[in-house]
Amino acid sequence: MSAGAWLRRRFGQAPSPVEEVHWAAAFAASEVLRPLDDAERWRLRALADTFLATRRFDTACGLALADGMRARVALEACLPVLELGLEDYRRVRNVLLYPAGFMVDQSWTDDAGVEHAREAELVGEAWEAGPVILAWDDVAAPLDGTNVVVHEFAHVLDAANGRTNGFPALGNAASARRWTDAFTAAYADHVARVEAGDDAFLDDYGAEDEAEFFAVIVETFFTWPENVAEGYPAVYEALVDYLRQDPLARLARDGNTRSEDPRDDGMRDDGTRDDGERDDGRRDDGTRDRMAPR
Repeated sequence: MSAGAWLRRRFGQAPSPVEEVHWAAAFAASEVLRPLDDAERWRLRALADTFLATRRFDTACGLALADGMRARVALEACLPVLELGLEDYRRVRNVLLYPAGFMVDQSWTDDAGVEHAREAELVGEAWEAGPVILAWDDVAAPLDGTNVVVHEFAHVLDAANGRTNGFPALGNAASARRWTDAFTAAYADHVARVEAGDDAFLDDYGAEDEAEFFAVIVETFFTWPENVAEGYPAVYEALVDYLRQDPLARLARDGNTRSEDPRDDGMRDDGTRDDGERDDGRRDDGTRDRMAPR
């Protein structure tokens, strides 16, 4: 059964094709896609085309869905799996876009057994067996060094082994051992830096737990690869092997340089940005999220 036939059977209609002008605009607008060469862009677009043909896009709160929005999300979502294909995204069948940060009810039990509940504003959320939810304004205008689409789809990659725990489905036992050693040491170092108030190579949000560290380090691998390579070279090399991509090599090939350090993009020592705070995004209901700046 073709992708269009599958969607017509399940949802009553097939997705409309995206015109060339929207693909071109999405590539031009996305900072994280700019280092790609022509061959990589061609393959990424083909993968994104398949992504769009097999996933439904919905909106909430009156947001009007445009083809340019679908193209932008699909391209950035497919970037981490450019060399892997869409198999690890098989559980994601729909993407939900909000105009801006969205409110959710959260509950959890702390280490002392005390139950907590609150309402939180998110800009992204990935369910282990459900949709990926994104705030469009954060997709369209991300903070320097961040990309909520890559972040949330990194959670999807992480969950491909059945658990969201920072240990994705790797190809063989040797790769798994290498990843475990590198990732465990890097996570411990990052948590120690954040707790001590020291400069960190990654967003403080990665210290929440292993799953958030994985999403943040994959996100940074594509947005600011220098930080991952400098701070955690063993993880950088493990990611190169796992994702079969080398963002630093792309930058060197194109003669690109960074004029700013993403660690100086407004982050304070207390884990807040100049324009707001990132809260604890952990949940006990099978979700992962990126907290909205307040």
